[in-house]
Amino acid sequence: MRTRQYAVTYAARPVKQKAVTANDLWNGSNPPTLGAGDEVRFLECKVNDSPTWFTDNSNNGSQLENGITEVMNKGDVNAKLYAYTEGITPLLTSAFGWEVLAGPVTTGSMHQHLIAYQPFGRDQRDWTASEQAKLTGYSAGDSYNPGYTFGVSEGPNDIIARYAVIESITLSCQQKQPLELEFTAVTDQVIRDNAKTYSPNWSIAPNTWQNYFAMKDVTTAMIGPVGSMVAAHFTEFKVSVQHGIVKDTQTTLTAVGRAYPYSCDFSKLGFEATVFIHDSSQWKTWEQNAQNLAVKIQFSKGNNNLAIFITNMQFSTVTVDYANGGTVKLQGSIFAAPSTNNSVFTDPFAADHTALPLDIQSPLYLLVTDSNANNTLHFV
Repeated sequence: MRTRQYAVTYAARPVKQKAVTANDLWNGSNPPTLGAGDEVRFLECKVNDSPTWFTDNSNNGSQLENGITEVMNKGDVNAKLYAYTEGITPLLTSAFGWEVLAGPVTTGSMHQHLIAYQPFGRDQRDWTASEQAKLTGYSAGDSYNPGYTFGVSEGPNDIIARYAVIESITLSCQQKQPLELEFTAVTDQVIRDNAKTYSPNWSIAPNTWQNYFAMKDVTTAMIGPVGSMVAAHFTEFKVSVQHGIVKDTQTTLTAVGRAYPYSCDFSKLGFEATVFIHDSSQWKTWEQNAQNLAVKIQFSKGNNNLAIFITNMQFSTVTVDYANGGTVKLQGSIFAAPSTNNSVFTDPFAADHTALPLDIQSPLYLLVTDSNANNTLHFV
């Protein structure tokens, strides 16, 4: 039986976004302290530290090597959790890279957030003049800073991934199962705190991490060309984002730290699902014609909602399985601009969020309704 001493608890919080100094940024000396309200109910969260070593093979008069020296310290985070109705909004914003700056929109005690995949990179930077004008309460020194800090308290150690940039995220759901989030992140440094200085103060914020969305909570599921979408009986689906970043790079200014994982490569966004063949007669036609498609999947639980919108996708593979209940496995790629010429942005779901229009060109976004009253890009 596991004793309380060896129980595992997790915590996470965004890095500093307001009155940011160089010490609050990647490789800075002032990482966030995890504390009250930061405990998270991850299914699992693994923080791996993997230093890179240099082996001295110079001739020392024997057949033994001269020893090893650490030349770069790096860490990675792998985590999984259910899509809780309350608590996940800041994490989703960090993973996707953007929340519409005019949000959230408030109705009674609930607040609607539009969280979008950021196609123009998630590099830490100053807000532009036009962005500053849209932010409520902007002050000089506030920064676009979508990093996160993760903590694992297990046994004699607290393990802290002190500034992490989420590299990939998937949202997946199967019949009879909850909606799950799974992500990977790269971090500038992993700290092992043998004194367990802060974890005794970790606690769950009120009304968070209690209920989660599941397949039974889906109220809308549609797919097809804009203007002629059809209802789809998804028995499973997965939406994936792999950000194009450079990692594990050392420069003359990083000492043993890794350089910030700047956006410098193509991102890959994907959609997979299994549906019934009778939902549409067009599955193979859409694949063979490289048809531009849109997807909407909405979960509702009480006053909480989470809707997934894909505005521009094409099937790469459509596999029909007549022997398995007449199912069709769909695999598609999500592209940058939802239009036939990939140059003019059109949001086919604009009517679903008229009070909160997109302010970036994104082919994938979420509409989340919860009790969080803060814009999650500008609140800590």
